Amino acid sequence: MNTRNNDESLALQAVAKRFTATFDQSNRLRVRGKLIGVTVKSLKARAAETSAKPGLRFDKVVNWLISYLHSEFNRLVPDGSTVLVSVTAPIRLAAKTASAVRDRTHALLRSSRRNAEEMIHGNDVHIRVLRGVPKRLPKLLAFVHNPTSDPILFFDIAGEFIRFLAADEGTTGEWLVLVSPLSPSYLQAYRSIYTQLGKASPFEKVLVVFPNFHVELLSE
Repeated sequence: MNTRNNDESLALQAVAKRFTATFDQSNRLRVRGKLIGVTVKSLKARAAETSAKPGLRFDKVVNWLISYLHSEFNRLVPDGSTVLVSVTAPIRLAAKTASAVRDRTHALLRSSRRNAEEMIHGNDVHIRVLRGVPKRLPKLLAFVHNPTSDPILFFDIAGEFIRFLAADEGTTGEWLVLVSPLSPSYLQAYRSIYTQLGKASPFEKVLVVFPNFHVELLSE
């Protein structure tokens, strides 16, 4: 059994309370008579004290940009790599920006570097390449956000999610509990990352426990 710190133990108690559940002697959760294995992990990514609240955008232009990048990255990015892209909103010159992001990513993939930052057509763009990830992961995770949001924090959170959700330690039917050091204002970012990762996780449910022990479900 994995050693758990105090925050993780308290987070599990909050999960048990949320589902009116108890733990058996094997540390499995008993919910309505069903025993469920639980894996608990602590997220480390923290916001700077001066960071604004995260704000992701999901409008028509954003959806077009992300759809375009997905279609291009599926053929451009090699198996075993995932590219994280952030663009500030509102997106200026969306078509030209999308083409430029594709080209900058192609150049980054051919180099030994993993990070790039550039102002493209008035849009602040960050790109990060993650190499050596499971092939089942998507080729792209994209974030279009308010100018005051911290894109590096989105990238750091996504990296942690990939490490925990894509790990082969989980078994089908288990629950994953993520203990967050961030406030509930980051729930939208967590859900966006989880949704973009799609079927990468073997866990039946993924939950986040915030510092006030408020429990939120990322998956049904």
